[in-house]
Amino acid sequence: MNALKIFNQDVIPVYTTDTGEKVVVGRELHERLRIGKDYSTWFKDMCSYGFEEGESYSPFLGNRSDGKPGKGRTEHLMKFDMAKHIAMIQRSEIGKAIRQKLIDLEKEVAAGKIPTPKQPPLGSVNMMAKIIKEVYGQAGVDPNFTALAVSKVYKEKAGMDLEPPLEMGTRFYDQGEIAKELGIYSKTGNPHANAIGTIIEKLEVPEIDKVIAPFTNNGHSGTSWKYSQRVVETIKDWIVSHGYPERIERSNGTACTVKYKYLPEAC
Repeated sequence: MNALKIFNQDVIPVYTTDTGEKVVVGRELHERLRIGKDYSTWFKDMCSYGFEEGESYSPFLGNRSDGKPGKGRTEHLMKFDMAKHIAMIQRSEIGKAIRQKLIDLEKEVAAGKIPTPKQPPLGSVNMMAKIIKEVYGQAGVDPNFTALAVSKVYKEKAGMDLEPPLEMGTRFYDQGEIAKELGIYSKTGNPHANAIGTIIEKLEVPEIDKVIAPFTNNGHSGTSWKYSQRVVETIKDWIVSHGYPERIERSNGTACTVKYKYLPEAC
């Protein structure tokens, strides 16, 4: 598939194809609508409303979710009519907002009020890439994540689809992802990232099994540690060996109270 260019990012990302058509990426719509079921099952359910390949959507192979080389996962480019209908039938506030935004964009494009934005000069993109490398370098971000961030800038701002030769055979997880992976939750039902952090403090994690990576969450940006699958398994072993404790003691005398989603029947 030819590279897409960002057209508008309000409410939901909208892209322009090489033919000038405005489209929405199915998986991004799925995420913005906060759908509970997995994407593949949900998309098949949506197609049962009469949407057909080649008319309402076009499939393409995207990147793998784990960042490893190999066959990518199936993605879909949705035309506006399909995306609007799907947003409407969700009967949610975010669904209404997405549908209205797509309607407004259609009207404004038809009226000539929103021309397709021009790409910035390559010199400006180079400057953005330089700033990212300097800032991430000062923050100690792993070079692989820096390369991915820079390649994303060139793709979105200059239409250059770079493929950095990364050696990212190992997936890295932040504390929230580890909590969700192992089924460790707080009383409020959220993945207990702090509990994972407390357990990690009790372990000796080799430098090779952790990296500093950038993050953006609820408008806040920064860096945090991410850990390899080996660390995830080590945390799991710690939990099992300690009998799935409901309270995980911190070094300051306080404790994290946790619930386990995958508690063995024997326990």
